[in-house]
Amino acid sequence: MPPRKRKITTEYNIKYVHNSNGTLQYRPYIKKKERHDGIKTDKGGFLKPPISIGKLGDDPDHIYQAYLIAKEQIKKQETGTKGQIGWIVSEYMKSAKWKQKAPSSQKRDQNLCKIINHPIKINGKQETLAELHLSALDKPIINAIAQKRLENYKKAGKKGEVQVNREITFLTSAISWALNNVPNLGIHINPLKGREKFVEPKNERYVSHQEYEIQYNLASDIRPYLQAIFEITYLTATRGVEVLDIKLSDCTEEGIRIHRRKGSRDNIITWSSRLRKAYDQALKEHDKHKIRPIDPYLIIGASSGQMAKGTLNAVMQELKREMTKKGLENIFWSLHKLKSKGMTDAKNKDISGLSEAMKRHYNKEIPKIKPAG
Repeated sequence: MPPRKRKITTEYNIKYVHNSNGTLQYRPYIKKKERHDGIKTDKGGFLKPPISIGKLGDDPDHIYQAYLIAKEQIKKQETGTKGQIGWIVSEYMKSAKWKQKAPSSQKRDQNLCKIINHPIKINGKQETLAELHLSALDKPIINAIAQKRLENYKKAGKKGEVQVNREITFLTSAISWALNNVPNLGIHINPLKGREKFVEPKNERYVSHQEYEIQYNLASDIRPYLQAIFEITYLTATRGVEVLDIKLSDCTEEGIRIHRRKGSRDNIITWSSRLRKAYDQALKEHDKHKIRPIDPYLIIGASSGQMAKGTLNAVMQELKREMTKKGLENIFWSLHKLKSKGMTDAKNKDISGLSEAMKRHYNKEIPKIKPAG
């Protein structure tokens, strides 16, 4: 239904102008497609706050001129903000498409979108990427920003190639969404499409048995369930988050069924005495919960539901800090490294459910080839 028109309560008979205690205020209805961070409205969709254009009794010509100036002011706000990179990112992160993402992906995007705060010069003024209009964005501009951000990450002692690539991939996705959903942006082709990414450094580290044992033993001092997570992750060549997906109904007489993500094929990892021991260790945590679901997760969370990925990440960081205090920071390994170790150590490389290309990526075993003759 269209909005109800506000009554004209002044002698000037100008639409959306009304008298508020002797002050004439212009408060137009703003269409939904024109509402954004630069244009504020009340719940009914009317401009908030209104624009004062004079006082009751002022010359009608002066009031009308002030009204025209107010209209132009709003128009500039609309055109000045719509199409800017910051506006596009904001609208994208309010869209249905973005809201369909997994909570972990949304949290990651909230970190990646910080790239729009990168300082740049626009028309000689110091601004940020957020203020740049999409029509002015091109590959040379984004490459200069990417290079500077990479340098900043390096100075902070971080490997920035992956982070910068992810930031720009997020930006590319936001722009693609806008080009498909927002009219009159001034361009029709994503200026970042086909941009050459930074070559990401390969991490060839293999977690030795000794390094595994050191961290495994220290884990019990942080959280006892960490040891079960480590063992199951390693023995099934699984991502840590996939271990959190395992339910008791997945633990059958044959073994544990792994629901693999990112296009990998599900499989059942058959029982070994070591895998069975890890399973029993995980079950001990269930005894701490008086009320449990009918089909609980194997790694049970604090509220008897699924353990959150954020909880596991926080506990891993706690373990890392403890190892750093003991001078063992160079030994610390992430759960992702256990997937690689599990695949490398397994006799059957199909254990991971990966494609041939990804098997080569995760397998750290150096090929041993007999010579000719």
